[in-house]
Amino acid sequence: MSIVNKVKGYQRWANFEMCTKDFQPGNIEHLNSKYLYSYNVNTLGYKYIHDYMVYIILTKFLKFEYRYKPVEKVLYEIPFQYKEHFCMFTFEKSGFKFHIDTNKIDIIDQIFKKIQSASKIAEQLLSPIIDESINNGDVIIENKSSILRERYVYFRNIIKSMYKNKNIDSTISLNILPDFSTSRFDFKKDVFFNVQSMLEAYFSFQEHVLILLLPFTNIDFAEENISELINSNWSKIFNTVLSPKDSPNLMKHYENLRNIKELRNQFTHGGFEKKKGSILPYIEGVGTIPINLSSGNEYSIVHLHDYSYKEICDVIDEFEEYLMNSKWLLPIQIIQGGLDISFSKEFMKELHNAIESEESVDEFLKYIFSLQDRELNMDW
Repeated sequence: MSIVNKVKGYQRWANFEMCTKDFQPGNIEHLNSKYLYSYNVNTLGYKYIHDYMVYIILTKFLKFEYRYKPVEKVLYEIPFQYKEHFCMFTFEKSGFKFHIDTNKIDIIDQIFKKIQSASKIAEQLLSPIIDESINNGDVIIENKSSILRERYVYFRNIIKSMYKNKNIDSTISLNILPDFSTSRFDFKKDVFFNVQSMLEAYFSFQEHVLILLLPFTNIDFAEENISELINSNWSKIFNTVLSPKDSPNLMKHYENLRNIKELRNQFTHGGFEKKKGSILPYIEGVGTIPINLSSGNEYSIVHLHDYSYKEICDVIDEFEEYLMNSKWLLPIQIIQGGLDISFSKEFMKELHNAIESEESVDEFLKYIFSLQDRELNMDW
């Protein structure tokens, strides 16, 4: 069933028809006989005008005829008529262009305001179709692992320089919270704040990589909703993708990572640790003692902030070394290559064929990026 047939039954379709009633199909031959004024859409200053939404509105909803890849450097040409005016949208290597047989600003303004309104309605009409695509696993996730890792490395290098410049031992405990008011602990306070940022950056990077690794697992995406998994917490994502319960060594890394993650969590959630971790129980005859709530609702009086900067880095480095000596090596090399990951069955089959050897990974990446370069340069 076509997109337009899917959305025609929705209540907002009548609003869409009313909004676009002055748009009619166009003809390339008619345009060739006209003098057209051309504008780069992005320079016109209208908000909510996106090339993909214009394409959907005119070709999928209104079903106007258009030319796809008519010549090199041009992806499409969509001729149409607005009242008595001949117009055309083109997507070219040089940008998203609008062409019209008049330079009257009021006419151009009318057209773009109607497209703005149609785009907002179309977005609502597309919502259930988008949900269906996501639920079926028909999605592509942009690979942002490189910039996310750079953010982590940025803060890590700052802290490393701080220790080096002050000639201070990086094995000293970070447990400085009671001493924030004293100036002699300013250095450790600055380190602690940067450690927070470093851990925030690292676990953001790690969650992103874990999601990109999903196609290399045996998960059935008809049963495991991708959007729900992306919105899950780190622990859920880690366990779903890597299954640490199946490996004692990996479980050890998981526990270590979970511990250092709590250093981040306390200051992420309003200064409170999860569950009862920020409560100071009072014991008669003893006073208050700090606690952490571990798995199984068991309490620990060993405070997590007793970690040093070096210990935190060791936990991360040892886990990453483990991954690079495991079955995840080749999938991670594909992700490090910067490839966006599609969850289509065809692409996932290509991915699994590619990880047979390092040579096949290299060949696969070269092939995919050569195709992408041709598309980017519009070399048909």
